[in-house]
Parts: sequence; structure tokens; C-alpha cells
Amino acid sequence: MFTSIIIPNFNHGRFVYSALQSLEEQTIKPDEVIIVDDKSTDNSVELIDKALKNCKIPHKFIKRETNGYPAACRNSALKELNKETEIIGFLDADDWYTPTKIEESLKTFCEYPELGVVYSDYYMIYADGRKELNPKPPYDLQHLWRECIVNANSFVTMKAIQKVGMFDERKDYNGVFEDYNLWLRVSKHFPMYEIAKPLFYYRMHANPNDNISLREGLKMSHKIPEMIRETYLNG
Repeated sequence: MFTSIIIPNFNHGRFVYSALQSLEEQTIKPDEVIIVDDKSTDNSVELIDKALKNCKIPHKFIKRETNGYPAACRNSALKELNKETEIIGFLDADDWYTPTKIEESLKTFCEYPELGVVYSDYYMIYADGRKELNPKPPYDLQHLWRECIVNANSFVTMKAIQKVGMFDERKDYNGVFEDYNLWLRVSKHFPMYEIAKPLFYYRMHANPNDNISLREGLKMSHKIPEMIRETYLNG
């Protein structure tokens, strides 16, 4: 299955080399990788250009002229995917995959072709070097309605994207719940599957403001019930 990996970036260019290296070390490598810089205010573009010079995986680097938050950033990449793409993997710029992440995800899609999304457990890596397992619950639709059990660094089929559309770029969700909103829409049409193994590393920054989704998610958590109602009534 033709697999494309999307890496959105905002001011995390210093970590992109590690993200790319984790793709190079996959037991099954992706067919392409698309990096999108969301108008970073640091030297991310320079660092990403440097990291890509030695990247052996076919790649594209999109440099957005305006900051659109994660949804717009990911949508920019979705519009540039190879026409052969069947499976799309997301990898935040400051995170990285374990070596079997792609292989185990593709194997799951092959075993259960009806799936729309495959997600997994993961490790949280703290600034002081501590590693903590973050297990996710097995997929259950009622559980998904209560909380976002599917993480952002998951895999989705192209047929699911074609069915439900891309990420919602409205500011209320963008940068906070844009992935949750997408998973809810996909769940109306496709089942999902959780691989009960830690298959990627989520970087916990020393400065909490650098974990944007966690920071903003706490501020906006009161909007979850409204988003779920709207997604199921109008999505």
C-alpha cells in the first residue's frame, strides 16, 4: 500500500531531523514524506532544508506564507499527496516513530480492510529523559464520544479522507481539536483499531507552552460536547 507521511511544523524545526531519521529507520519505509512549515517564526525552514539534504525518502517541503494552525497545515499536505496514496500517516515535527510503526499499521489495515483509522499506544518522553508509557484504550465508539482516544500521530486511509473531507480549519477547533473532529467524522463511516503497543514517542517539552495541543486543549475542553453534537448532526 502506497504510504505517505505528513509532518506539520511550527517552530520545531530543530526536531525534524529526528522525525525524519525515524522514518529512515522503519522496517517498511514510507513511499513519500511531506513536510509543511506553518510560517514558523524561528529558523525552522533553514533547519528543515538542511535535514532534507540527506533524506533518501521521496519528499516535498511546503512553506506556507501564512500561519494557519495545524488543520490548515495538514490540509496543505493532503492536497499535495501522490495520486497513488492509500494510507496517510501523521507525525508531529517534534515526535518520532518506533522502527515498526509503519509495518504494524499497514499489517493491521491488510488484516482488517474495512478500517478507516489505526492508532497505538505511545511513550511520553520528558525533558529530563524520563520515559512514560501512555496506553490507549481499545476502540469503542461510545468511548470516542467521551474523549479523544485516538492520538494525532495515527494512520488514516485515503478512502476515509475522500469520504469525510479534510481537517476542519475553523479557529474553534484548529490547533486544539482538529484531529478529534476528523476522527469523529471518520467514525460515522469506518471502524478504527488500536494497536496495543507503544509505536511512537511524544515529546514533553520543559516549557509547557511548547506542547501546544495540550496547552490549548485544557483551555478549550468545555467545547468538546458542542463539537461532538455538531459533528454528528451536521458532519
